[in-house]
Amino acid sequence: MSIRSAGGPANCIIDCENDGLGFTFCTLPDDRPVTIEGFTIRDGRGVFAGGICIAAAEVTIDNCVIEQCVGTGDGITHFSGGLMIFQSPVLITNTIIRGNFAGSYRGATGAGIHAYGYSDLTIEDTRIEDNEAAGPAGGGAYIDRNSRLVMRRCSVSGNHLASPDYRGVGGGIYAGAYVKGSSITETDISANWISTDDPEDTSFGGGAYLTYYCDISNCSVTGNRANNGGGIFFDSDRVKLRDILIADNYASLDGGGCYSEGNGYETIERVRLLRNSAGRDGGGAFSYQTQQWSHGEIAGNTAERNGGGLYGLAVGVRQCRILDNRSGQDGAGIYTEFGAVVSSTLIAGNRAEGSGGGVFERDSDGYSRNVTVVANSSRTGGGGVHIEGAGHSDPAMFGSIVFGNSPTSIADASGMLIVEHCNVEGGWPGVGNLDVDPRFIDPANDDYRLGPASPCIDSGDNRQVDEGKDLAGLPRRMDDRGMPDAGIGLNAIVDMGCYEFQGTSTGFIAVHPRPGVAGRDNQLQAAGATPGNVVYFVYGFATGSTGVPGCPGLTIDIANPRIAAQSTADANGYASKIINIPSAASGRAIILQAVDRDACAVSNAIGYRFP
Repeated sequence: MSIRSAGGPANCIIDCENDGLGFTFCTLPDDRPVTIEGFTIRDGRGVFAGGICIAAAEVTIDNCVIEQCVGTGDGITHFSGGLMIFQSPVLITNTIIRGNFAGSYRGATGAGIHAYGYSDLTIEDTRIEDNEAAGPAGGGAYIDRNSRLVMRRCSVSGNHLASPDYRGVGGGIYAGAYVKGSSITETDISANWISTDDPEDTSFGGGAYLTYYCDISNCSVTGNRANNGGGIFFDSDRVKLRDILIADNYASLDGGGCYSEGNGYETIERVRLLRNSAGRDGGGAFSYQTQQWSHGEIAGNTAERNGGGLYGLAVGVRQCRILDNRSGQDGAGIYTEFGAVVSSTLIAGNRAEGSGGGVFERDSDGYSRNVTVVANSSRTGGGGVHIEGAGHSDPAMFGSIVFGNSPTSIADASGMLIVEHCNVEGGWPGVGNLDVDPRFIDPANDDYRLGPASPCIDSGDNRQVDEGKDLAGLPRRMDDRGMPDAGIGLNAIVDMGCYEFQGTSTGFIAVHPRPGVAGRDNQLQAAGATPGNVVYFVYGFATGSTGVPGCPGLTIDIANPRIAAQSTADANGYASKIINIPSAASGRAIILQAVDRDACAVSNAIGYRFP
């Protein structure tokens, strides 16, 4: 059965004059579906809804406007302003639901739409805007009690949840407990908000409150606000977030962009978390459990206290960019209570007014692999990484670059941090560690890829690689044939940091000792020498300028150099020598350089500290 207007919603207006509903659909004879098309329903008023009530009926609403309708409620049951749907399959398409109001009883939920009791609701190409519920949940739409929501290509904007006497959840959308198999795609959720009489009252999810098996993808969540979770609140082990922009949201307390609870098995993929802010913790995101972020960007967020970008009991980050976040206290990029597990990630340009510009870990069980931590700053503690204490296991860092941070690269108050095959400015004890310019391509313009002949090339540890691609999506473990292998592994050795060098270095190049441990035999290596020439490996303890005999004007960059070893370059220009480094060298910073005197050539200088 179809009910259609001749002229569309602009020319067919049902004005209820605040005395009754526009339509009521209950169980129809023979369960026949019904379609209503082309109406404006205005100024309806009823106990359960002001615009349309649907109970146990299959209904399609197409090309309609439902506006300025009021649900008064009876003080006992839930009710809506625009549409009430109970135990019904309903399709809403190409419709505007705006300016509706659900009154001041506790049951005022979903001022635009309220669906419950095993309803199956599909909303497509529809605008839900400027509705207000004076109750606990769903300023725009409320879906609960074993109902299912499928929302595509919609706009949910400007809705308001006024919750004066109790916790408010879902300024734009509430998809609550028992909602199974719901999805929201290609939808804009913007400028929704929750207000309370007392600013310390808790409200969650200014844009959306999502729990129980709800997938949200290819959406934007912008300009929403609440006490907690300005953009989204989600149950972290039941909700999937993919390909979403979460930007410019505000939480007066925690979680400016989003706030999550649960057991921490959520999917958060390709999410851009930008310019959100919080009055307490977690400017970008806040979690009481474990957050798992992958292939995303977390940038420009601000927290008045801790965790400008991310705040969590524990945080997992994989192939993300964490950039230019700010915190009034600790952990501008990442703040964790129990540690961060980070891989193939760039953490750059973050600033903390306390400690840990890049990362702050209070009681760390965390570890990082192939992370680049650069140009972060803090007023106290580690500008790059600050570890306050160790947890049940020792914190560790492998194959990473920590350089150009202020005031220091790493501060480890626990004394338990393990660092291996990393490039740490200022030096750090550990196997294969460097203290040398990583030779980024263009750090002044935030290009932290490795340039040719970077000492970080082929210097990582293949045993610690857990990604097949680098942060740019390019293959890992690419062999630079112009660089000697200085890391750990067979065949191609992974580079340090989040980016893998994809080319071939040229010139006369020396690398740090392998395995780089005092009291053991170590291999000294150089590449790019003239085949058949003798290569001298020289060392010293301070930089300087020393002439090379027989090569007028040629100098090495070491004061009072000494020859450690010499070797003849093979047909490929490689020279290597194994020598024993005495235990007394442990903890001493040295400078190494290779000299091809017959060709009047010197290599790069390497700063190194033996553990």
